[in-house]
Amino acid sequence: MRVYFFRFIHFIRHCAVSQTAFNIHSPFVWDFYNQLLRKRFVVTKQALIERQREAYLLDKAEITHFDKGAGASTSNQKPLRISSIAKTSLKSPKQATFLYKLANYYHCRNIIELGTSLGISSMYLALASTTSSVYSLEASPEILQKAKSAAAKCNISNIQFIEGNFDQTLAPLLQNISTFDMAFVDGNHTYEATLRYFHLMKKHVNNQSMIIFDDIYWSKGMLQAWNEIIKDEEISLSFDLYFMGILFFRKENKKQHFSFRI
Repeated sequence: MRVYFFRFIHFIRHCAVSQTAFNIHSPFVWDFYNQLLRKRFVVTKQALIERQREAYLLDKAEITHFDKGAGASTSNQKPLRISSIAKTSLKSPKQATFLYKLANYYHCRNIIELGTSLGISSMYLALASTTSSVYSLEASPEILQKAKSAAAKCNISNIQFIEGNFDQTLAPLLQNISTFDMAFVDGNHTYEATLRYFHLMKKHVNNQSMIIFDDIYWSKGMLQAWNEIIKDEEISLSFDLYFMGILFFRKENKKQHFSFRI
C-alpha cells in the first residue's frame, strides 16, 4: 500500500509540473513533443501482436519464474501463471506503441532491451524497422522461450534473444556491437543496478543514442537513481514522462530537462 501511495503522490506532482508547447524553444524538443507525444502512428502488425497479448492473458499454464528484479533473491523460485505475468509485466499497447514510435522516428538500428518478459515490447521495437537489430536480454529461460515462440508466430525475425543475468550478458553484448542507437531498460529496478547499467551503457553511446528507463517512479531507490542520472554532464536532454524517462546525448543541444504528460 505504501508503494502505491508513493507512486500516486509523485504522479500528482508530475501532472502539476508537466510542461506544454509554450515552454519549448529547442527545435529538437519541439519536434519530439509534436511528432512523438502528440502525433498518432500506425504500427505494422500491431493487431497480430495484440492477439498474442490476448492469448497470454488467457494462458493458465504455470512456469517457474526466476524473479531477478528489484529486491528479489536469485533463489526466489515460484510458479506463476502466464496470464499473471502478462497482466502485471507487459507494456500497455499505448506504451509499447510509443517505444515503436521512438525507434521508428529516430531510425534506430541497434536496439538493446533489458528485460524481455513475454516479448511484446520486443516485437514492437523490432517492427520499427526491418533492417534494425533488437538484442533482448532476459534472465528466465522459460519466459524467454515463450517470447521466442511469440516472435516466430508473428513472423518477426530481427530479434536476438539473449539468456542470462544482465550483469553477465550486457557488457559482452556492448563490446560486440560497439555502439547502440536505443536502449530500453525494463528490469531490475534497484538503485544500484540502474546506476550500474547506465554507467556501463554510457561508454557505448553515440551522438544519436537514447537510453530509456522504464518505471522511473517504481520506488524511492529507482527515483533516486533517475534523479542522479539526469545530472550527468554527458546528458544533454532528459524527458520525464512519468511511466518512463528518456535520455539523449546530443552534443548540439544544451543541457535541459523536461516533464511531459503523454
